Amino acid sequence: CTPFEPSVSIPFFTFFPKQFEVIPRIDDSTIVSHIDVMPTLLECAGLQIPSFCEGISLLSQSQENSQKPVRDFLHGEHSPGLRRSESWQFIIRKNDKYIWDATSGRERYFDLRKDPFEITDKINDNNYSDNIAECRGILINLLKQRNQDELVEGGKLKSGNPLPACREEILHPCLDYDGKTRPTEFWLGS
Repeated sequence: CTPFEPSVSIPFFTFFPKQFEVIPRIDDSTIVSHIDVMPTLLECAGLQIPSFCEGISLLSQSQENSQKPVRDFLHGEHSPGLRRSESWQFIIRKNDKYIWDATSGRERYFDLRKDPFEITDKINDNNYSDNIAECRGILINLLKQRNQDELVEGGKLKSGNPLPACREEILHPCLDYDGKTRPTEFWLGS
């Protein structure tokens, strides 16, 4: 998995039964993610969406037939796995993408309207400096809320701290088939 289009620009299909009164449509401009699956299914089942859920229910969006975007941007991250040298944070908007490597500090910026295959990195193109600063600012505001990652210092991105492959603090206790809670270490394989 990488932050580049072949890995992140994947079709997302939904089909709702007639009882949900959704007008069928094709929408190729909405930024959606796998994090939207859970809240969508919960709303379809008539269940409450937990407050910790970061995704957005696509059912409500589809019923409203709203032209308003589901979200203005999507924050993604890819922690190092086999490639220990790469730890990407990225912001995807409708027309552009900003990528920051938390290990090396390298930044990349792509104009997805003109360059949908991300051939030409525009990070040093002054014509995009405002968009780059806006995307970088979005990322800084998101990451400074996660002090434990130490990715922001003095209001700027701080490289050299790749994220762990799995964070213990976000794992929820899991119940086994017998109803017993399994410790986090069980799921991390340590």
